[in-house]
Amino acid sequence: MDKYGNATKSFNSIYTALYNDSAVRGQPAVVTYEKSIFGGGDQANRCDARWYFSTTGEIISATTRIEYTDDGKNWLTDAYDANTGTGSHTGTQAYFTGKIPSTGTASDTPTDTTGIDGKNTTTISGTTGGGYYTFKAENAGQYQFVGWYLLRDNYQNISTRSSYDASATTFASHAEQSKNGDVFVARFKKTATGTFDIYHEVHPQASGYGTVTVSAIVKNSNGDPISGASYSASGTTAHVTIPSDYIQSSSGYTVVATFTATPYGTSSFDAFYETVRNLLAQHEEYDFIKDVTINGTTATVTYDVDKLFTISGDSSVQTVSNVTHYSKFSLKTNLAVL
Repeated sequence: MDKYGNATKSFNSIYTALYNDSAVRGQPAVVTYEKSIFGGGDQANRCDARWYFSTTGEIISATTRIEYTDDGKNWLTDAYDANTGTGSHTGTQAYFTGKIPSTGTASDTPTDTTGIDGKNTTTISGTTGGGYYTFKAENAGQYQFVGWYLLRDNYQNISTRSSYDASATTFASHAEQSKNGDVFVARFKKTATGTFDIYHEVHPQASGYGTVTVSAIVKNSNGDPISGASYSASGTTAHVTIPSDYIQSSSGYTVVATFTATPYGTSSFDAFYETVRNLLAQHEEYDFIKDVTINGTTATVTYDVDKLFTISGDSSVQTVSNVTHYSKFSLKTNLAVL
């Protein structure tokens, strides 16, 4: 190619002619490329048309960050609480999950020998393999997850990339080729008070597959179902919203949600989780959970609406507007071969 951008050597005369055709110069084009190369002396990966190489043994670090907005315009950084690992202001979480960045396979002993699961910063050694991070964001209180952004790309929304799994509202598994010092930003927005969102998702550390559902009804202070206050959803992520008509302080109302988990293929159902780390059967995390009943692949959870509010003097403020529970599936092993 000369200094004017014209091809001077041809490996394929058709492609060379097209490249030099002024009629198509500057027009958009679809580029296909290999995702990785492992043969020979050069080994590398790429998430666009460029190759990214790292030297074996090179130290690569990455960090997650929480940002939030209360007005939908200005984004502020939420510092991690040193004791809980949650955002000091929002109570939300953003952390790496238990997968090896060098291979992307699940393991209890990732490349980072101090462990990566649940951490908001990690340092690994560059290796000759396909490396990517996976990470997770969790809603809390009035703050709901918006998306993941890559700081080095001027806050480019990586949630829109094809390698990003957007099947779940709060779970982001992103095959992002990393450079040293990368910062992955999880952004959360403050939601309007007066509604209560219930999410049911497949656990991010599930090795098996399945679908989940959630349905909910509202009961009055006498424990009787309220006519018309019934909601349901299904899929790999299920989500229902209880409207503000029923989310009222000192109402005595309860929301009764039913969760189901259906494994498919060679997968089996393991357990329901209250949060990513805690089993729903123990329900120790949230004080607004009044009761839990589990029967096989079905769980029924009763939420105390009054406890979604905090009383301050003569007024009350809704401090919880959403909750997410999980179902974990695993692949069956030792299957008989006929």
